[in-house]
Amino acid sequence: MRKLLALLIIFSFCLLSCSEKKQPLTVGSHPSDWLEVHGKMVVKDSSLSMQSCQACHGVDYSGGASGVSCYSCHVLYPHTKDWLTVGSATFHGGIALQSHNDKCQSCHGEDYKGGNSEVSCYACHTYPHALSWTDENSVEFHGKVSRQLGKEECQACHGTDFSGGSSGKSCFECHTYPHKDGFAQPGSPNFHRGFIKQSIKWDLSQCQACHGSDYTGGRVEVSCTTCHTSVGGPEACNTCHGNENNFAPPVDLSGNTDISATGVGAHQKHVADTKITVLLDCEVCHTPVVNFSDATHIDDPPSPDIHFNTLATDSNRLTTVWTHGNATCSEAYCHGAFEFKKSESAYA
Repeated sequence: MRKLLALLIIFSFCLLSCSEKKQPLTVGSHPSDWLEVHGKMVVKDSSLSMQSCQACHGVDYSGGASGVSCYSCHVLYPHTKDWLTVGSATFHGGIALQSHNDKCQSCHGEDYKGGNSEVSCYACHTYPHALSWTDENSVEFHGKVSRQLGKEECQACHGTDFSGGSSGKSCFECHTYPHKDGFAQPGSPNFHRGFIKQSIKWDLSQCQACHGSDYTGGRVEVSCTTCHTSVGGPEACNTCHGNENNFAPPVDLSGNTDISATGVGAHQKHVADTKITVLLDCEVCHTPVVNFSDATHIDDPPSPDIHFNTLATDSNRLTTVWTHGNATCSEAYCHGAFEFKKSESAYA
């Protein structure tokens, strides 16, 4: 009888339990403050692997058995397996640019120094850049920071040649820096003389943008006058013509040094002191130059700008002509186009 009574009691409990309405699961049985702390816990606690998250939220974190997607709150985390792979469709650099970094801040903080994830973006790179990144008066100005950190830091995002890399942003969209290796070494194929001539067509305003209007350092604090010691710095005549001791070739504008080259030989004949004449000013044969940027000074491509002054034309009495083909002048006072009349002599 006792056994029968016991069975009836057990059966009654079973019926009650089967008829009771099941309550929906809470958030994975997480503690009440889970939304505030789970990011830190996942990062810090090695026992909490991402597999434990995937058990409820799915392998792709889109919901799984829980029906709650991780991406409903933070659209970029958990990161994909190719998150750090340059060139991947899900590489974080490209995604950060597309999202304007707002989605990064939800975990890494408004200043990107860690936030609730406690993982700083700057642990790996200098991006996202500071708000004052382009302010030359700021201590965070990129020109100063890049010199402190080294060009490799820039190359990580902008590419080894600084033309864009994974960031898609070329440094040269705004300025001609960073310079190539050997930029300041005269014997290097990357020496800046060739760059200024071929790439920026002698537009020294592009140099002034970083080195200052007077070339003494500017915002990059690197002075051009350390090497260009003549008056005018890089705008001195011997920057392009001649050398540190002479304002005339060699070297000529084409890089020639041998006197067989017209641009070299003609100048050596005319501007060197000799026994029968003295050094001639440039203006005797060329249009006077007041400023480096004068339209009559910089030509593209460079060509001989011959304009004889009154010495060669004998005060405009002669029509002096220069023939480049055979490197000769005709009707030039300097080369004998004059006569001494006995009637005009004091000793007649």
